[in-house]
Amino acid sequence: MTHDGFVFYRSFFEALAFLPDAERLAAYEAICRYGLNGEVPETGGIVASVFTLIKPQIDANNKRREAGRKGSQALSKQTASKQEANESKQEANESKQEANESKNKQTEANSKQVEAKEKDKVKEKEKVKDKVKEKDKEIKEKVNQKESGLAPYGLSSDLEAEVKNFIAARKQMRKPMTDRAIELFIKRVQSLGNSDAERIAMIQTAIERGWQTVYPPKDEKPKATKPNRFNAFEQRSYDYDALEADLIGLGGAR
Repeated sequence: MTHDGFVFYRSFFEALAFLPDAERLAAYEAICRYGLNGEVPETGGIVASVFTLIKPQIDANNKRREAGRKGSQALSKQTASKQEANESKQEANESKQEANESKNKQTEANSKQVEAKEKDKVKEKEKVKDKVKEKDKEIKEKVNQKESGLAPYGLSSDLEAEVKNFIAARKQMRKPMTDRAIELFIKRVQSLGNSDAERIAMIQTAIERGWQTVYPPKDEKPKATKPNRFNAFEQRSYDYDALEADLIGLGGAR
C-alpha cells in the first residue's frame, strides 16, 4: 500500500549519520521506498541491519494511521447528522449576521447622511457669518468714506479737495448729497470741463453762487435748436447778477 508520507524520527537520522556516504544514501533510499510504497529493499550488510531496526517503527506508524482512518470513517457517519445540524445552524446564523450587517450598513448610511447635513449646516452658518463680515466691512468703508467726505474716485488732489468743498457746501445748505449723487456730480464735472483747472473753476462758481450742481462757462456757445413757433423770437441775454442787485436796491429805496 502506498502512502503520501511517513514519520521520519530524529533517531533515524542520528543512526544513519555514522554510515559512510554510499551506505547512508542506500539506507535513505530503502527507508523512503518502504515508508512510502511498502517496498522491502534487497540489501545486505550494514544497510540491511539499519533497515531491520527502523522497519518495526514504520510498521507501527502505518498501523496507527490505518486504525485512525477506519475510526474516522465510523465517526464520520455518526457525526454526519450533527454536522448537518451545525451547518443549518451556521446558515441561520449567517442569515442573521447578513441581516444585522444590512441594518448596520443602513444605520451607517443614515449616520453619514446626518453628518453630511450637519456639515452643510455648519458651512451655511459659516457662509452667513462671512456675508455678515463682508457687509460690516462695506458699512465701515461707507462710514469712513462719508466721514472723509468723498470716496476715492481717482481724482487729482486739487480737484478732489474742491469736490469735498462742494459737498460740504451742500451740507451747509441742508441738501446733503448721497453717494450716488456724488458719483454723478463727479461725472458731470469731468464731462463739462476739459482740464482740472476748468473743472475747479466751475465748482468754485457753483459754491459761490449756491448752486446745487455745476454749469458750463458762459462763453460756451449754446447748442443749436430747431426754430419753432415758441422760440422764433428775438433772443436776449441778461445780466442776472445786475438785475438781482437792482431789485435789492429798489427794495431798499422803498
